[in-house]
Parts: sequence; C-alpha cells; structure tokens
Amino acid sequence: MSLLAKAEEDLARAHRESEQRMQFNEDVRSLSEELQNEKATVSRAVAQNRELKEQLVELQDKLVTLSQESMERESGRLTALHTVEQLQMELERLRWRQMENGVEAHEGSQKSQTPEGGQGNEEHNDEMSIESEIDARDTAVARAEEARIRAEGELTRVSMQLNQMRSEHRRVTQENGELRRYY
Repeated sequence: MSLLAKAEEDLARAHRESEQRMQFNEDVRSLSEELQNEKATVSRAVAQNRELKEQLVELQDKLVTLSQESMERESGRLTALHTVEQLQMELERLRWRQMENGVEAHEGSQKSQTPEGGQGNEEHNDEMSIESEIDARDTAVARAEEARIRAEGELTRVSMQLNQMRSEHRRVTQENGELRRYY
C-alpha cells in the first residue's frame, strides 16, 4: 500500500471521526437544552405546587372558620326556635287564662250590677293587663321569628360560601394531582 493511499485512508477516518464528534457534540447540546427546559418546567411546577399548597392551607382555614360560624348560627337559630316555641306556649296559656277570665268576667258583670260595682273595675284592669301581656308576647314571638328568618338566611349564605370553598379545594387538589403525575 502506498503512502498516498494510507494518507487518504487516515484522512477519511479522521473525517468520519470528526463527523461523529460533531454529531456527538450536537446530541450533547440538544440533550443539554432539553435538560435545561425540563429543569425550568420542574422549577415552575414546584413553585406552582408550593403556591397551591399555600392556597389549600388558606382554604382549610377558611373552611374551619366558616364551619365554626355555621355552627354558631345554627345554635342561634335553634335557640330562636326554642324561644319561639316557649313564647307560643306562654301565649297559648295566656289565651286560656284570658278565656277563663272572660267567663269569670261575664259572670262577674252579672254580679256587678249590684250597688257594689268596684269589683268590676278590678276585673277590667286584669283583662287589660292580660291583653297587654298577650300583645307583648305576640311582639316577642314576631321578633323571634324574624331572628330565625335572618339566621336561616345567614346560614344559607354561609352554606353557599362553604360549597364554593369546597369546589375550589377540589379544583386545587385536582391540579395538585395532575402535577404529581408529571413528576
């Protein structure tokens, strides 16, 4: 083999090795870029995951607060209902008492037509007192009913907020799960 052929062969081999090195360098550069892109993606995902976790903690705190407020309102509503029931029973008792006094007053008015009519005045005062008690009880019942209606409205509002927060929590949890699947 001549020196020229050997030199051409060495040159061809050097050329192939050079092309292989260039291809290798290109592959390394491409992989390096992909790795940098992946690192940036992971970094963004980690930051978003951290942010979602913070939002989750905030939502859980709000949920606890709303639950406590809801329990307090429900307790207030039940107290108002109990008060209404008590007032209704008292009103019923007073009505019975008024009816009994009305019967007694009717019998008393027949007796008061005698010259001693001073007793009829006392019965009239008792009737007026009972009527004012009944009016006061009616007013209290109406106020308690209004308080109950307001409490139910507030409970509805809080329930809606709670449902919104639960929906947001589910969304955040789902996004978190999707991020975990990627990494």
